[in-house]
Amino acid sequence: MPKVMKEKCFILFFAVFIVIAKAEFDFYDCGSSMDIKTVTVSDCDEIPCYFSPGDHFTVEITLSEVSSLNRTELVTKAFLWMFGQQWELDISPVNPCTQWHCPLFAVNDLKYVADVLISDRLAKRPAHVEVVITYDGDDEQIQVLCIEFSVSLQ
Repeated sequence: MPKVMKEKCFILFFAVFIVIAKAEFDFYDCGSSMDIKTVTVSDCDEIPCYFSPGDHFTVEITLSEVSSLNRTELVTKAFLWMFGQQWELDISPVNPCTQWHCPLFAVNDLKYVADVLISDRLAKRPAHVEVVITYDGDDEQIQVLCIEFSVSLQ
């Protein structure tokens, strides 16, 4: 293959890789009992993530190790916080057990991938997104995972 063609193929491959890559970034652990290894968000390579009202994004959370979670029903909620007010966002799947095959016993590198929709009725302002996974305890909701990251709606 001629050198020019190799260079063009490399450039094309590199460009495609950049488009489909998801960046890992720092996030705030707001009270997880599970060990979070990484968090990636589609179309976001640095904080704050820039989205527009009506946008979808994918969040992928990788847990490094789960020793035991003897539940078959978990609930995930996503919230957008802006000026001290909370708006619930649509997230799917709601039950991570559809991906995790719960109950869990001694699992490594467990991933939860969810699609989140930002309501088109929200104002264009700086905010932060919170993703929380809970289950029903005897008297209260028990939180097993909570992450937050900054966004800017534009």
